[in-house]
Amino acid sequence: MKSCRADVRIRIGKTEEPRANKGLSAFEYKHTSAVLASVYAALKPDMGAKGKLAEPGTKAKISLEQKTMIFNIRSKDIATLRASLNSYLRLADASYKCIAG
Repeated sequence: MKSCRADVRIRIGKTEEPRANKGLSAFEYKHTSAVLASVYAALKPDMGAKGKLAEPGTKAKISLEQKTMIFNIRSKDIATLRASLNSYLRLADASYKCIAG
């Protein structure tokens, strides 16, 4: 059976402008990392085959790399993939708004 896949990377904080090449200060980096780790901790229990949001035929993983949260979602069809992706992104957005307030 053919499956569909989405890999989404979410980065919280300032993005570097190509010309200015400005990075984050030490305070901003710590704050950004703490917020990202909190959002990750809020989403982690809902991810995966036994997660609360899991659709039948869908596998979802979440990982954290430095200042980037990565969603890996696989599904049996495009409609289920889109629905799962929308659910996880809305949950990530709601978590971020509550934590970063």
